[in-house]
Amino acid sequence: MLKSAKKPEELEKIKETGKTGKIKQNTLRRPAAVLLPVAYLAALLLLAAAPLGWFAVTDRALFGAGSASWGSAPYVSITPTVDDYYLLRLLRTRSQVSGNAQTTAYDYRRELYVSARVDIDSMSRVNGAQAIALLDELHAAHVLTDGWYSIAAQQAAEHPNDFFITADSLGLVQFYCMDVPQEYERRYDAVTLFNLTLDSCTGKVVSLWLSTPDAAPDAPDPATVLDAWVAHNELEDLGDWAAPAGTTYAQSGWYSANGQALATCVADSYSRYLSNSSAVWNYMSMRLSYCPANALPPMAE
Repeated sequence: MLKSAKKPEELEKIKETGKTGKIKQNTLRRPAAVLLPVAYLAALLLLAAAPLGWFAVTDRALFGAGSASWGSAPYVSITPTVDDYYLLRLLRTRSQVSGNAQTTAYDYRRELYVSARVDIDSMSRVNGAQAIALLDELHAAHVLTDGWYSIAAQQAAEHPNDFFITADSLGLVQFYCMDVPQEYERRYDAVTLFNLTLDSCTGKVVSLWLSTPDAAPDAPDPATVLDAWVAHNELEDLGDWAAPAGTTYAQSGWYSANGQALATCVADSYSRYLSNSSAVWNYMSMRLSYCPANALPPMAE
């Protein structure tokens, strides 16, 4: 049976008993249930934004005070030095160990003769493959010109069993391709045809000496080959390589004051003296040396 509809007076009585009051109370609670999560989310957003606001304030204070605390001087990058390059530190140590804290590059004629005649009894005979590979590498990098590369390659082919090697405690290895007389008693007349000095750690060549009794090829342009050599040895980032004006190597050198390094390329001739003869040979010499600025040899007057 369906319940009968309530009469108007009964509805009035329900209002008086407060039953509809419960409805009113529930209705009042709904906005609070919605506002509480919204307020919680707003609080979270404020907390998340607080660090950003802090950084904005401190950045403004920091950069606003820049003109007062730092002045108007522009930013200056860190200048590389000899200490930033293993190869240059090695060459500096080598010069100090040898007792020549300046440079041996200026006295290239003395170095030339040391390279030209050596005691083969103090060296070990080796396969020339690595030395030939180094020549190939330098030629590919445009450090070694076509003419001098062809001469060295031909000498290597004609003397495949006359390669020798020496090494020092710093890891510098010297390869020699030599013209060795067949007679044992004349072995001290052995003369270096070409030699390379290699840093065994970096695999970089720090000196190169080539010679020939024949007509010399066109002299290399020092600026071109030295620029290529500096790049090949990964030293171009020193940033200040230039010809050392007013010095002996103004026309044949490349100098970095930042790295205290001198790279030279000299093409000339020398007299080759043997036990019973002499002859004029042409040579080309390249050398990378440690050299403080005050050790650069001045131009002769």
